[in-house]
Amino acid sequence: MSDISRLHTACKNCYFAEYTNNTQTGCSMGLLDEYGKTDHIEIKEAYDHEKEFYIVDNKQCVAYKEKKYFESRNVENDKNTRIQYVKNLLKLKYVAIINCYTTDLNTLSDILKEIKQADVHPDSIIICLNENSLFQPHEYYKVLNKSGIKSRWKIKNVSHVEQDHITTVHEIINLGAENCNFVLSVNGNFNNLTTIINTANDITYKKFKRFMVLSNESKETILFNKFVYKAGLTKSHDIITHYEEYTTI
Repeated sequence: MSDISRLHTACKNCYFAEYTNNTQTGCSMGLLDEYGKTDHIEIKEAYDHEKEFYIVDNKQCVAYKEKKYFESRNVENDKNTRIQYVKNLLKLKYVAIINCYTTDLNTLSDILKEIKQADVHPDSIIICLNENSLFQPHEYYKVLNKSGIKSRWKIKNVSHVEQDHITTVHEIINLGAENCNFVLSVNGNFNNLTTIINTANDITYKKFKRFMVLSNESKETILFNKFVYKAGLTKSHDIITHYEEYTTI
């Protein structure tokens, strides 16, 4: 079909596609109805020599999974179990990078409280230190342990005392964010931190839209898509340093 955009998902082989004979009638995840409520995603009909099925146009479906996906992970062969399994995956997967060059332990504790209140917690937390850091690494570990956030975490010593946080973020994207789609960076002012995380999650998994960078007014707390960031760099365009592209929360 020539009118299908390059970004699309064909439901044909998805485990959640519901069929009557060889004609798709729905989606057991309920996403066709949700996509249809948006103003930028179109549900189109298609067919081949095997089936009639839907195409989600202008969107990579967040729940598309084939049968072999569940088999390779030994997920119980039960539709409801597999629906819940995927629903548990549909949340923002991000790494939180926290600048602790000059952050005291109480401030770090407050930042972690804000993160804990969010709808979704980070996959991992990276604490950044340098020679100016006020406390020893084991003291930061204690605060992380007391936070109650069940995320992986580690301490990262940056290369230079005067290294700015943006440079640090650039380094860590390549070192500590390999399993995450999004990056949260907290540098000093962390106003609206919880709201930024929740907004990013809602945009991605409720409104099914995309964003460049979400930020608070000080632009010291930002959250961005790692893949958009990397794609921009191939064209010498760094979304982190282009403040005009930020969405302020």
